[in-house]
Amino acid sequence: AAGSSAQNHFWTLRFLGAQRSLGYRGCEHPEVQHPEVQHPEIQHSEIQHSEIKHPEIQHPEIQHSEIKHPEVQHPEIQHSEIQHSEIKHPEIKHPEVKHPEDLCGAFSPVIMETPEGTTGCWSPSLPSFLLGVTAAILGYYWMCMCKKPTIVSCKPLRLLLEQYCPVVSEKFYPTIWCFEGRMQTALWIHFVRKPIMSYRNEVIAAEDGGQLSLDWKDNEESSQFPDGATRPIAIILPGLNGNSQKIYILNLAKAAMEVGYRAVVINNRGFGGEQVLTPKTLCVGYTLDMRTVVCHLKSIYPEAPLVAVGSSLGAVILLNYLADYGASSHLQAAVSLSPLWNLFQSDISLSKPLNHWLLHKTIIQGVKKTMRRYYSVISQKVDVDHVLESQTLREYDERYTAPAYDYQSCDEYYRKASPDHRLGKIQTPVLCLCSLDDPFSPSDAIPLAEVSSNPNVALLITTHGGHIGFLEDLVPNHQRYMDRVFQQFVVAVLDHYRQT
Repeated sequence: AAGSSAQNHFWTLRFLGAQRSLGYRGCEHPEVQHPEVQHPEIQHSEIQHSEIKHPEIQHPEIQHSEIKHPEVQHPEIQHSEIQHSEIKHPEIKHPEVKHPEDLCGAFSPVIMETPEGTTGCWSPSLPSFLLGVTAAILGYYWMCMCKKPTIVSCKPLRLLLEQYCPVVSEKFYPTIWCFEGRMQTALWIHFVRKPIMSYRNEVIAAEDGGQLSLDWKDNEESSQFPDGATRPIAIILPGLNGNSQKIYILNLAKAAMEVGYRAVVINNRGFGGEQVLTPKTLCVGYTLDMRTVVCHLKSIYPEAPLVAVGSSLGAVILLNYLADYGASSHLQAAVSLSPLWNLFQSDISLSKPLNHWLLHKTIIQGVKKTMRRYYSVISQKVDVDHVLESQTLREYDERYTAPAYDYQSCDEYYRKASPDHRLGKIQTPVLCLCSLDDPFSPSDAIPLAEVSSNPNVALLITTHGGHIGFLEDLVPNHQRYMDRVFQQFVVAVLDHYRQT
């Protein structure tokens, strides 16, 4: 019995030694102290082995699946009763390991302590990206948008412009956050300052029995021309739905006064406080109203030089007037700002969805308001209710302008009233300012050949500016580019053109 007990004890010790060297060696951790096991008292059937979970720890040198225990015959111990998975070890805490997928963005993060004691992730890619985008925008702005205007003219006017109009030699810096043509056209009114100005009103009779309202700014304080009899007079023609109170007209009147001139605004019929007595309101091919005003001014101030400036449709009327009367226009200089060169092409441009939504609808609403205001008078010539159903300017011109001014059709009106083919008849020095991104008059409508063949006409073309927008610099609340162009050109012509 003693020999058998000793033999059993020997094999028990060898078995436990094999377990310790093979089974437990792969799970050793520096921080874990296993209690000493007294083998004689241990009943293997009572050992509870718990499932060991060691996250993310791999022991490549030992594969537990490859461990083969030698077969041991124990009279009292059945290995099938030993549940290794039931062994419970003290809880082991491993330091947290951050994996690449937990990081912020594609780059290694910088962990920062916030004032509240929390941590946050910041990636250097965001400021780098913003810096790159900003640099690209500024580079594009300086290289592609800030350019000198293009001058198209014969030699005499070109020399005059280059020598006495410094604005034509300067780069035009469109407002960087508002450089696109439609934006310039729609937003300029919100940034340009409105001068405070009071006028002296005068109403004169028109050729067709109607009446014209003139708003005067006599500029008696002029130091350049103290003699009122010889003080130059600047005639200002507003665009559609315009009068002397429009911001761009007030600024043109102010620009004229700054160089010592007297200013007079020809209000569109029905917009100057006067009553509409005939069905005629505005037609860009009708120049008799302009002729009536010019003759009236010459009768009052026969010695005063006359210059004129028109904007938008007012610019078209001015060009047609110069073409109609040639050398007898009585004007010594003229400036045409954002003219509509070809009415057919302007109609196509304004009919584009974005232009129609941003610009066209507002214009239509304005002309309809005039129709409603003078319904009884205008209805003597046309069907006003039918006019009020117009959704585009072409429909308005078909239903009102053409019949009211005795054109056979809208096509005839557009063909005869478009100034692009009439420039050859102009004999007064005139400068036309236009932009390549004007949504009212596309760039392919600019009559480059006609201008180049007439020594009395000059073109000043900017890359950006929209339609009577021409906003400059970061905060465009100062004198506009087109006001400076007007000032410098008329002064240059009156002071130097005859000597050139």
